[in-house]
Amino acid sequence: PSCSVCPTRSTSSTAASRCSSFARRRMARCPSCARTSRTSSCSTLSPCPFVSFLAPFIPAGAVAGKTWGGSAALYQIGFGLLWLLFIVLCFLTLTDVAFSSMALAAYFLFGSAVALLRGQVREQLGITGDLFSDLVACNFWLPFALGQMAGEDFTIPKLADETPSTPEVQEETLKVSDECKTVDI
Repeated sequence: PSCSVCPTRSTSSTAASRCSSFARRRMARCPSCARTSRTSSCSTLSPCPFVSFLAPFIPAGAVAGKTWGGSAALYQIGFGLLWLLFIVLCFLTLTDVAFSSMALAAYFLFGSAVALLRGQVREQLGITGDLFSDLVACNFWLPFALGQMAGEDFTIPKLADETPSTPEVQEETLKVSDECKTVDI
C-alpha cells in the first residue's frame, strides 16, 4: 500500500526502504512503514528540561559524550567549570557591578560552547541548520536547546552513511529522494 510519506512504497522494496530512510531524515512518520520520528525531545515530565534550567552542564556533558565519544562525566566537569565561572561572577556582581559584564561574557562563552556542540550534533545526525541559528538558540533559549539535544536518538545513522557507492544505485536513490522531496511535513 502507498502512503503520503513514501509514495514509492508499492513500486519496489529497495526504493521504498530508501524513501522511508529519507522520510525518517525529514522527521516524518510513515504509517505503512511503521517508521517513527527522530523528533522525540524531552517531554515536560522528564527531568531533562528541569535540569537544564539549574544545571545545564549535566545534559550538555551527556550530549557531548554521545557526540564526541569519551566519558560523559569528564564533559560534564568541563561544562560545569564554565557554568561555575558564570555563577561565581554573578555573585561577585554583588560586591562590584563591573563583574556583571564578565558574568555576561562567561554566559555567552558557555552558550557558544553549547552552540558548537549543537552544530556537531546536527552534523552527526544529518540535521540541517547553521551556526548562527545554533548560537541564537543556545545563548537565548539554552535550557530548551539542551533539552532538544538530550532527547535526540543518536542510534540513527547519518544519511550520508547510507548512500550506496555504485553509480546506478546512486542514480536510483536520487530519483527516490526527489520523489520524497515533494512531501511537505
